[in-house]
Amino acid sequence: MTLSFDISPDELDAFLQDTDDQIALLNESIVRLEKESHDGELLQAVFRAAHTLKGSAGLIRHERMAKLTHALETVLDRVRKGTLDITPELVDVMLTCIDLITALKEEVAGGVESGVDVDATVEWLQRLLGDEASAAHEAKGELDLTLDDEIRAILRADRSLAPHYIRVTVDDASIAVGARLYQVLLEAEAYGRMARSAPTMDDINAGIEAQSVEILLLTEHDADTIRLALRDISEVTQVEITPLKTKFEDDEPDQVTGESSGTGDETSVARPLPGKRPDAGATEVKLDTRVRIGIDQLDRLMNLTGELVVSRTHLMQIEAELSKSENGHEIHTDQ
Repeated sequence: MTLSFDISPDELDAFLQDTDDQIALLNESIVRLEKESHDGELLQAVFRAAHTLKGSAGLIRHERMAKLTHALETVLDRVRKGTLDITPELVDVMLTCIDLITALKEEVAGGVESGVDVDATVEWLQRLLGDEASAAHEAKGELDLTLDDEIRAILRADRSLAPHYIRVTVDDASIAVGARLYQVLLEAEAYGRMARSAPTMDDINAGIEAQSVEILLLTEHDADTIRLALRDISEVTQVEITPLKTKFEDDEPDQVTGESSGTGDETSVARPLPGKRPDAGATEVKLDTRVRIGIDQLDRLMNLTGELVVSRTHLMQIEAELSKSENGHEIHTDQ
């Protein structure tokens, strides 16, 4: 069967050379991983190679290659985070991936389908992640709003910060709920210190199913400013924000809006009622236009970009198949 990909002749040589380089890096590094599983630089290099292959496959719309490298990247992400151990079985399946990726690369070079089946290997990789995926699914639940010693120390050190409970819901018709929730968490971090969230960024990366996210945010900004920023995210349908009461033994009585839990030391707070709004009249805050981004956050952004590329490729393939089945009536979309 003849295949065609979204790549020009001028780009083909560069794609093949880069793919060969990444395959060689994977081949050498995966063999080393059995003996050097705690080498952080090695783990990062292997993960980055898989991520690069996934992005390249998505850009040229090679769906099977993108699907396989996405599954491999997910496994390597767990390995580098220390939540999945290097085992002989894991090494075997990763070496199998390299063989398959090599065959899929040749499809691009020759324009002829190789006949390799990636589904069995993808299922194998997913099975290795099964226990962790279950644990991530169980992690979904109500957010703990207790102000522990660490949070109280932060609030004592910087009295301009106040805890806020935030709940953001994404449209149930969205085809990229995880991506939207991830955007919400990134946006919330831009306005303060995210003490907790449910689900967490790692939960979202692990594929946990959720339609909303809860956040405990320590911030100097007022609730209305944060609400406007979060509502500006595409497909967000509801944003609830409630400032929470904080009172420590050495504090003067304060008037921060929110509801206390009624405990003796008043270091925990009650969950706000859905739809409750903060008091009006908050002081307008001038926003700092500078943003500091950590390396881990950049990695997450690159992962999210890769996910969007894979999803775009899949949707475009569906569009092409529907166009062929409409008896000559093509479906047109704006690019």
